[in-house]
Amino acid sequence: MSEGGLRFLVNLTTTSNTGSSWITDSPGGLIREFARGQALSHLFAYTVRATVYAADGGATSTTTVDLSASTLTGATQSALNGFTGAAHSFVRAIAGSG
Repeated sequence: MSEGGLRFLVNLTTTSNTGSSWITDSPGGLIREFARGQALSHLFAYTVRATVYAADGGATSTTTVDLSASTLTGATQSALNGFTGAAHSFVRAIAGSG
């Protein structure tokens, strides 16, 4: 699917995390606007959309943390939009544990 000039994978065969949200007013534009020059820590990521929007907005780095392996396929969504490399990391963990 395409949203805000970005590409996202949507898995309609799962019963929980499809990779998309039914929220009609996406905060992506706002995230993109405020991300320039910032580092984003995206905890409890769910769909990884905030990470992709922040990277598109010029975030210096993004770290996405979620326990779900299917959520972390968001790495694929970032790659679809050209955001790869050490500046964009994905961590499988319980956010706030430690």
